[in-house]
Amino acid sequence: EKRNNVAHQRLTQMIEFRERARKAIIRALRPDLRPIMAGDADALQRLQSDLDKAEAMQERMKAANAGIRKHKKAGPEAQVAALTFLGFPESIAQQLLKPDFAGRIGFADYELTNNSANVRRIRQRMEKLARDKAAPVIERESESGIRLEDDPPANRVRLFFPAKPDEQTRSKLKAQGFRWSPTIGAWQAYRNHWSMELAKSLSA
Repeated sequence: EKRNNVAHQRLTQMIEFRERARKAIIRALRPDLRPIMAGDADALQRLQSDLDKAEAMQERMKAANAGIRKHKKAGPEAQVAALTFLGFPESIAQQLLKPDFAGRIGFADYELTNNSANVRRIRQRMEKLARDKAAPVIERESESGIRLEDDPPANRVRLFFPAKPDEQTRSKLKAQGFRWSPTIGAWQAYRNHWSMELAKSLSA
């Protein structure tokens, strides 16, 4: 039984290693698939690309539904022809004319609503990112010598300690996403409500 447990543990570790390696390879080969982080140099460009695609999809769905309604009396063949004229493959056009569970054809209202909400979300994120990129880096130092560096353009908050913080403080830092960066000599985290609150309390 002990051997079986050891073998199972090693197999699990191997599977987990292969999965991590696979994800690392995908990240290296397809950087466009990784999440868009506010501190990325190309964040605005990638968000603009996502926005363009979402807006194009919205117009495409609206046009498809309009074409289906316009040619309703002429029948399915005319509706399929209208959809293919808009650039939809015939197989997709025919699929759009099949009623869903609620008897709806074309793109459902919720699909347009969800995509419209996504367009708004991307725009709002772009606006916030643009504001952050233009915001100044703010620094302050406490009486104990702990220096806080709030860096909106890089989407980072950093804490510089005059000496190595104690274990309890290090645990708090790690719990809120802070990691030690030896290259800059600071504990660093992404800017969010919890990391900012901890940074402010430690540097008060």
